[in-house]
Amino acid sequence: MKKFITFILAAISILSISILFTGCGTQTVDDITGEYILVRDGQEIKEDNKHYYLIVLEKDITKQNKPAIKVRFTEQRYNSDLDKYYYVNRDFYMDPKTLQSFDSEKNHFSINDKKNILVNNVEYKKISSNMVNKDDTNYTAHNLIQDLVKIPKFNELHYKRERIRDEFSGYKTELEKLVYY
Repeated sequence: MKKFITFILAAISILSISILFTGCGTQTVDDITGEYILVRDGQEIKEDNKHYYLIVLEKDITKQNKPAIKVRFTEQRYNSDLDKYYYVNRDFYMDPKTLQSFDSEKNHFSINDKKNILVNNVEYKKISSNMVNKDDTNYTAHNLIQDLVKIPKFNELHYKRERIRDEFSGYKTELEKLVYY
């Protein structure tokens, strides 16, 4: 009888511990937001004047009749001519439970086995919880080009086209090459 009671108590203890810790280890969108660094072939790549951030734009929204979160993966760059930071943004919707982007998105987001994020199959590792202001990310490369063309030397570069085909944006101007380095 004593063995039976000990077995029941052990089973209840294991069951209560498992119930208590259910959900531990699962990531939320708040866990993955912050500053990131590029990872290539397992090595962290530090790039001058480039910083990567994952920020939340909207929580508790609906996409494809499912709960969703709108996030932005933004690349912060610096332009010394105007002494301004500008941003290259990739916005997408993700499932709040699985943290996977919806299939129909042009930008794909997922988390790999190492708990690093993949944006369009490029790997990034979280290095801090530092964030950028969501409103600052609205000053994009397009806005920077509009400001640069007001300067004569950049105006000339803006209208000088080169016949090099870029896989994402088609033909680029010399100015676009400088901005999208």
